[in-house]
Amino acid sequence: GMYARGSRERAREYVTPEREERVLAFFWSPDSEKLLFLTAADEDTGMYAKTRGMALRCRWNVYHVATQERETYRTCTPPTQLLEEFYPNFELYSRSITPWSPDSSHFTFSAAVTTIGADGYGEVREGAWVQAVSPPRDADPMAQRASRGPAAGLEAAEPFLAVEGASFAVWSPS
Repeated sequence: GMYARGSRERAREYVTPEREERVLAFFWSPDSEKLLFLTAADEDTGMYAKTRGMALRCRWNVYHVATQERETYRTCTPPTQLLEEFYPNFELYSRSITPWSPDSSHFTFSAAVTTIGADGYGEVREGAWVQAVSPPRDADPMAQRASRGPAAGLEAAEPFLAVEGASFAVWSPS
């Protein structure tokens, strides 16, 4: 589970059977049923702190409170400014801006993401992305369809590049 340590340098961590991860930021969904959190491998965050400018590979995750399921998304590389200025101080901003859509079905983030093109080759694309969140497995199928809203064509496993080249992304309140 999630836990916190006393020192600010090693403040937020998440332990999984595979590896220890540092939680860089987290945001409750507007419906209070999901927790969005950004993780990076603990050994990578230590190296990042020592070598400024290094790209830090991260993953967005959603924890579904009711079912205790964790949904992990594609690896991404957030912009350096977010890693060095915004995420270390996210608690200052978390009540005034949010990456969550008002209906809690999507979140937005800015990063470089490797996508696989139609030709089968990887391509790194940077910008503001929108990611659909899967409903918990035991949710009513009719409610799942209704909660998707206007972006119903998004696949839960793949993010959608909304604005190419954007370095910061938040959702406006409803």
